[in-house]
Amino acid sequence: MTTEKHFQQKLQQTCKLLSGSLDDLHKTSDDLAQVQQSLAQCSVNDTSSKGSGKDSANDAFDSPGLQEKMKNLCLVLSHDATKFTLACKPPRKPQDATKMLEDINNTLLRTIGFFYDIPASAATGLKTYRKAYRMFVDSVLRSSISLLASFLDNEHQLDASSSNSFMMSTAALWEVCKMAPAQLPRDNAQAVALEWKQLLETLADAKNEADEMSETTDRDSGVISDGDEDSDFDIEVDPVIAKRCALLVALTRLLFQKIQKRCTMTDELLAHGKHIVEETDVLVSRAYDLEVDEMTAAMNEYIDTVRPLVNVAQQDADKENQAWFTMCLTKYEEIPTKTFDT
Repeated sequence: MTTEKHFQQKLQQTCKLLSGSLDDLHKTSDDLAQVQQSLAQCSVNDTSSKGSGKDSANDAFDSPGLQEKMKNLCLVLSHDATKFTLACKPPRKPQDATKMLEDINNTLLRTIGFFYDIPASAATGLKTYRKAYRMFVDSVLRSSISLLASFLDNEHQLDASSSNSFMMSTAALWEVCKMAPAQLPRDNAQAVALEWKQLLETLADAKNEADEMSETTDRDSGVISDGDEDSDFDIEVDPVIAKRCALLVALTRLLFQKIQKRCTMTDELLAHGKHIVEETDVLVSRAYDLEVDEMTAAMNEYIDTVRPLVNVAQQDADKENQAWFTMCLTKYEEIPTKTFDT
């Protein structure tokens, strides 16, 4: 007969094993084989014949299939969390609580296993897709560990976080399971598109800052003020620099929107896009510090950062859009020396 002590020991052991899985999740690719070998040795009560994310006919990875499996597991895990909480809250029967612990652990192991079905090689073109599912599994494991740990007694607590309320931990896991299905991509292109949308939001913020800098710069003094006469927040920015900077950021945002609508979203595009967004923030910040000649050089360096993205986009574009990307580069090259009517 299962006793409370036996339940606590098994609960503690499960928390430790899941914490180890969480650490493994973020290991380098060099450690991946060892992690997968260890996972294969885990006992998982899964009678489904659909336990792999690979198509047995051609060994090709079925990314939409894995998305569907993970969505279904979200529902299962949400129900498991409810049953586990009901079985564990006082007064509990250790035997029932242990059974529910085994069920939720089994669901978590299946979730981890499906993640490791995703090929890790960059050659498969699934880098961003795999990253999205790693983040999902990370959230699931953290929330689940918090829930399980909330039922540990003082003798078996792992750390201070074990004292979290089981009601709060259950709600947190429910929220992860509720939100995840809408955020899990069906393929790598959709995974990249989701991250590209975030880049566009960051560029929108940069554009607002650049536009505000351009609009509030006094033509005569070149001073940006916060509007408070008693404030010390007065920064000298050359009006021409401010306007050129605003044009560059606006053109970059337009370029990103064009790519979003006309190109197949790939890991290569995303890598260039992330770098450009970082450099956009740097460019706007440097406008407050550099002289005109220095800023002109900085703008040319920025344009050189944009070129590889445009080149990759052109490779995927039809003739009409290729011409647009060529025109876009021409516009970039005009901005660092552009003059404005006074």
